[in-house]
Amino acid sequence: MSARVPADAATALTDAQLLAGVVRDRMGLKPDLSTPKIEALLHAVAADGRRAVCRELLASDPGDATWRAFAEALLVHETYFFRHPDQLRLLADVVLPRLVQDRIDAGSRELRVWCAGCASGEEVYTLALLVQAALAARAPAWNVTILGTDLSAQSLALARAGTYTLAAGLNSFRDVPPFARHHFTAILSAAATTWSASAELRRLTRFAQHNLAIDPPPLRDVDLVVCRNTLIYFDEPHARAAINSLADALRPAGALLLGPAETASAATTLRMVCTEQTVHWMKQASP
Repeated sequence: MSARVPADAATALTDAQLLAGVVRDRMGLKPDLSTPKIEALLHAVAADGRRAVCRELLASDPGDATWRAFAEALLVHETYFFRHPDQLRLLADVVLPRLVQDRIDAGSRELRVWCAGCASGEEVYTLALLVQAALAARAPAWNVTILGTDLSAQSLALARAGTYTLAAGLNSFRDVPPFARHHFTAILSAAATTWSASAELRRLTRFAQHNLAIDPPPLRDVDLVVCRNTLIYFDEPHARAAINSLADALRPAGALLLGPAETASAATTLRMVCTEQTVHWMKQASP
């Protein structure tokens, strides 16, 4: 649906502010975070063409190529393997074993994981490595789904490729904790320059485009939802709606992991579980 801005509002706001309002409505991003980026994008256009670009974007639909290219430039693509290791250590040692045992007790051999805001996929493959380890001694075979979703089509293309290069600076392997280094021995010893997801990891994972701010959950009856360092970019109403969507996807007793600066207190169906090092959230059973 095209954005319609009243004429009197248009005279009171800058082009960047008008676009930031549409970005908030369509993508959930806080206007105070998106406005500087939008201003930079507009300033890259010749001065006599900026108003025309703004009008084209304001009149575009979310599916239009012009809007999609504009939206891509506003998204944050920051991620790397084994980010927030204290939380992942808890996931490996406590949360995943409990979730697996819950499924066994229920007579099921199915495990479902949703990684929302997965960017270029390092977090999804991190989760796949942890799930693979958690099920290594379990028989018979399990039916595992690990779905990574993101709004960025460019990031999802990188995630599907599943190949990551060691480079100077903020690369995908910048902070691999000791307990996980065995997964990346060749890269971390500088004997290789790229790491590719194995056929087994690819079998466990898939990727799909999804707008966390406004779309319904892409999966239901999920054991584990991971959405870290995404909601910090959302305004309050969209963050609250997203949290409720994440909670809706979970099965009773399923677990939610958020970023250190994020909270799920808006979802009444979730309760916070605290440990010495970190916190996570658990879906409560219906009364």
